Amino acid sequence: MIGLLATASGGDAAQALVRAARADPAVTCVRSQDLAVAYRAGPFVSAHDDGDVLVVVDGALHQRAHARGTGDAEQLLHRWRERGLQLADGLLGDHVLVVLDRAAGTLLVARDPVGVRPWYLTGRGERHAGATDLRTLLDLPWVDPALDERTTVEFLATVTRSQGRSFYRDIGTLPPATAWRQVRGSVSTAPTWTWQVPPETDLSWDDAAQRCRDLLDEAVRSRLTDRPATSQLSGGLDSSTVVGTLVRLGRADTAAARLVFAGPDADERSYSDAVAEHWGVPLLSAPPELLDGQAEAELVRRIRRPVPDANFTMFLSLHRLLLEHGRPTGLTGLGGDDAFVAQPLASRLLSAVQLRQGSVLAPVLRRAVRHPHWAYRQVLRPVLRHLHPRRGDSPPAYVAPRAAEAAGLPELFRARPSRVTGVAAVDSRLHGLTSGYDAFILEAAALVQDSVGRRESHPFLDPRFVQGTYGLDPSWPLRDGHYRALQAAAYADRVPEVVRLRQTKAHFAEVVWPQLQGAESVLTGPLRDRGWLDPDGFRALVDAARRGRANAALPLARCLSTDHWLRSV
Repeated sequence: MIGLLATASGGDAAQALVRAARADPAVTCVRSQDLAVAYRAGPFVSAHDDGDVLVVVDGALHQRAHARGTGDAEQLLHRWRERGLQLADGLLGDHVLVVLDRAAGTLLVARDPVGVRPWYLTGRGERHAGATDLRTLLDLPWVDPALDERTTVEFLATVTRSQGRSFYRDIGTLPPATAWRQVRGSVSTAPTWTWQVPPETDLSWDDAAQRCRDLLDEAVRSRLTDRPATSQLSGGLDSSTVVGTLVRLGRADTAAARLVFAGPDADERSYSDAVAEHWGVPLLSAPPELLDGQAEAELVRRIRRPVPDANFTMFLSLHRLLLEHGRPTGLTGLGGDDAFVAQPLASRLLSAVQLRQGSVLAPVLRRAVRHPHWAYRQVLRPVLRHLHPRRGDSPPAYVAPRAAEAAGLPELFRARPSRVTGVAAVDSRLHGLTSGYDAFILEAAALVQDSVGRRESHPFLDPRFVQGTYGLDPSWPLRDGHYRALQAAAYADRVPEVVRLRQTKAHFAEVVWPQLQGAESVLTGPLRDRGWLDPDGFRALVDAARRGRANAALPLARCLSTDHWLRSV
């Protein structure tokens, strides 16, 4: 079965894709010699073919320079004729794009800068294939379905990153901001975007706040279409700011959507109610969806991997409600934390040294002189650990030591953020993008959204917003006693006071715990058989979840979802 979009190259690989496409009348397949592209046209997949060049776009562009009457695919065809293989360089959007140039014998696939839309790929010898989903590739007769142990054990250990591997040895992922190219049989990849985030400590507070407002306005505006304006609304500062921005941009059709939680630690209704009342926008509400065994099995059958974490799947009920109300697209506040939350003290202090900010270091040094014990525990030890993470965090006890060692977990858990700017706090902000964390989150969200036919976009992860905010003074988030002070100041006119002053976060462990009942069955399943599970460590994890420990629900859920997936395999 063909998903939304797929490509193949090499004689028998292209022929296998053509055969698969013929079985589904909703799929269009174009073949030129040993190259083939198959796509399912719909509300989110557009194509333009002039007979020489086929362009297919899964998603949307965020650079609106279209000639009147042209769509994304047609505009990209013109760009292809101007730029050729550099088509995707600097291109903004939530997209995977495919170009098949018949005369040039060229096939190009490019993924957006942050990885909102997924792309999986496989290759063996002269055969290559790619798709927006795993199932399409696994159904090809020449693709080996052997599991990738390292990726699976990382998933068990709650490692959250996507760096080119998948749950199958034969299948990888195309990294965000990367183009895959085949030109007359020669295959290569090339970057399409490089993060440029210069530290800016000379910008005034007021100018920085104005920049944050302008960048968010542009990020939201570029995502608006003729579809009704919709935003998730948890009641936190990020999603509340997006709702306020939509209203201030004049979208009278704005509606907010939320999940309603009953547990005291997860109930945020007082905040979301305040936002909806403040702006006078309709508020659509749904309970979180907790998958039963049948629903989980059906989702596993479709996505061919462990079910994503509950903080993704619980939104299925809200997606369905929004579709019923004619709102197939929407915005979220994802990424606001990355831009505005204060970095750890060790990271901020190192940054102050690197940026020669004496005014930041002076009060810390004065307190250290007066309180040497505090200085050792809260300053010296964290700074040394940041500089030389010899141990780091240990792999979780429920993962068998031999499996953890084979998967490289000890080294992974003490890895430092990639050096991009050389300023510790700025590189820590970029870590979500450079480590594959954000790509993992976005790929999981895409799986859930695609299963119901809905799309969401994330203005705080717009590359223009990232490059204009991540390099701002690392000491600012804690100004005036607020842990995200710059955000609270910049968007004070977009959120009610009760939200602007909020410094709490909801916890959802009590919500997902009913899904985790019967977890002991894992002890007699494939995780134990494969030697990946430590029984005593797993029993301790179950006990911690029963006692309501917030950090126990996610690893236990991953053990269960991996167990269910392996049983289905």
